[in-house]
Amino acid sequence: GLCRWAYDEANLENTAITPVGVKVHPPRIKILPVDPTPSEERLNEFLDHLLHSLPKDNEAYGVLTNTMMRARRSGYAALEGVLRRIRNEIAHGWGGRKNEVKESDSDLIDVDYRWAHELFVTPDVCALLGKILDQIELEPSDPKSTLLSEILGPSPIRQKTCIVTAYRATLSYLETALMQSGAQVFTIHSELSPEKAFDELKKFQDSEGLLAITSAALRPGVDLSFVNSLIIYDEPATDAKLKSLFECFEGPHRSAPLEVTIIDQTSRESS
Repeated sequence: GLCRWAYDEANLENTAITPVGVKVHPPRIKILPVDPTPSEERLNEFLDHLLHSLPKDNEAYGVLTNTMMRARRSGYAALEGVLRRIRNEIAHGWGGRKNEVKESDSDLIDVDYRWAHELFVTPDVCALLGKILDQIELEPSDPKSTLLSEILGPSPIRQKTCIVTAYRATLSYLETALMQSGAQVFTIHSELSPEKAFDELKKFQDSEGLLAITSAALRPGVDLSFVNSLIIYDEPATDAKLKSLFECFEGPHRSAPLEVTIIDQTSRESS
């Protein structure tokens, strides 16, 4: 798995940003695995077949396959967004206009989808792409979001709980699912203006709702040290990004350890 060093409390203690003399409270971490359902395993098989069908000697292979697999780990909504963007690039030649898709503020913002023309060049590969999109539409629910619902419980109104995801598409999906369960949800992503983001954060701080935020919106200076519970829905891609994430939650206002739940994505890897 990624960034496993950061699950060691001794290392996490060193990530806290506090004034000299202020006690550091290392977070308490719980890691929960996601077990794929039979229908999800079929989707993984289709995706695995697609990846093995792409020409590996092309320089675009590593970038686009990593893009697809990272989206897959986030959930159906993120994967569908990436695959539809690839298909639209093949069909219409969007030229990689990043602001036209929901995953534009993910960790993969710099991906140039124009490379899709060089990989998805055969009818068989394009047919596999369509088959995966069809399979996603048949899925009744995302096992990862089901696990999130179990974590939150039947009444997901927990004081100062924050959920972090990498993709706008996943953020929107979770917002809808949580609101349908009766939760009050405040959302922040990097495309919000600073004023709107501050207003949303202030409303969350003054309420008992949930905060759902993209990792790209956790910029230096964002202070979430008043949050009691953190759910990492999408594990950051690098150690540096994970450390930066924790720094937003460790500050002079923290008076107790942060309760952290990491939804483990390793079981979602294609073989």
